[in-house]
Amino acid sequence: MNFETNNYSNRTVAILPKLTPDLCRTTCVRIDDPQGQAPDGLFYEVIPILHTELRIVTEDYFVSNIIVIDLEGFGLKNVIKYTPTVNNMLVHLMISINLRLKGLHFINAPPIMDKVMFLVRSCLPTKFLDKVHVHKNADTLYKFVPKECLPENYGGQLPSLEQLHEDWCIASESQEEFFKKLQTVKCDKDELAELKIQNNDSGFGVDGSFKKLAID
Repeated sequence: MNFETNNYSNRTVAILPKLTPDLCRTTCVRIDDPQGQAPDGLFYEVIPILHTELRIVTEDYFVSNIIVIDLEGFGLKNVIKYTPTVNNMLVHLMISINLRLKGLHFINAPPIMDKVMFLVRSCLPTKFLDKVHVHKNADTLYKFVPKECLPENYGGQLPSLEQLHEDWCIASESQEEFFKKLQTVKCDKDELAELKIQNNDSGFGVDGSFKKLAID
């Protein structure tokens, strides 16, 4: 399995090595697919999710997660990759992972941010929506994630996002057998149906509404 050529060609992902002062682990994601060549939206999301699984087995200790998504260059060609089927699959993935989300931050917000937020509503539980923050650039991100915990791309003191991404490519390659095992895992449809019933009131899907959406 070649993570760089097969799985990372349309996005740059790095789990940052330095915890925030309140012991949160920050993940940076930048989608690098201006022509929309990915088959579907899952190609943008699966690798960060697999990294979450890898952190569980490697005993990465932290209190909660902060996710920073760089939307520079993200456009309609990317938005249309998130079909209802893809969104439904992402909802089930979100249910199955104990994400412990502290904050979801979008930086370099594009003109189509309203459409991006519709996608967010489709994939996040309602209780998480007040943790979503939109930033025109990285300047307003610093009150949530200090500079010493960010890559130099965003004015931070860590190595570049590209270098940190490369480090995670290497780490992922060393866990090839683990990822192969994950690919063989199948869903128990009866248990999934029961889980869906249990989560009907949890806010997953498009139900609910934003109380406010502030762009910092």
